[in-house]
Amino acid sequence: SRILFSSDRNLPSRGGIWHDTDEVYSIAADGTCMTWLTNGVPESNQPAWRPASGSRFDPGSCNPDERPTRAAPPRLPRLRGGLWLGPLHDGLMLSSVFREDRVHFLFYEDCASFDGCTDSIQLTADRHCDLPRNPQRRFRMRGALVLYQGRESATYVVSGRTVTGIRHTGRMRLSDMRRIVRQLRPYRARSARGRLPAPRC
Repeated sequence: SRILFSSDRNLPSRGGIWHDTDEVYSIAADGTCMTWLTNGVPESNQPAWRPASGSRFDPGSCNPDERPTRAAPPRLPRLRGGLWLGPLHDGLMLSSVFREDRVHFLFYEDCASFDGCTDSIQLTADRHCDLPRNPQRRFRMRGALVLYQGRESATYVVSGRTVTGIRHTGRMRLSDMRRIVRQLRPYRARSARGRLPAPRC
């Protein structure tokens, strides 16, 4: 009575550029009542029915937005001075966190609602002050130093002894970058209010 399939139909940038982030959907055999089953579960693919799952396959509602997100945000790394955008930013959920060498990565690339969201965002955090020498714009914002390198390059925010890189799958205009910087907060802060620590690089 139902068909399962995976798709990137309502993900930012159609699956993003950093991870395979398909979602799993269910639809009636006649093409009606499509339901988003894995809302908020990153890297959901290869759907399959399991034995003894019961005889009732009705999702309960044909409105995919009535299903709450099913995943808790990943645990933040232990890094003094790290900045993030909270568990939810502009309809994007924090999807994954990992570390490679000395750099911490935070990926926002999963939509919280079926109607979609903005392009994916990647944040990096590094305790080494290896900064671009000739940024397009250099200015202070919320007490931190911001180095903007143009629409297709990373922006860097220097706060304390930590450098936060901001990458966007779309072209990041200066106004877009300012809006993101306004929402940055320390890992343990409940909101983005107030000033960020001054740069110490």
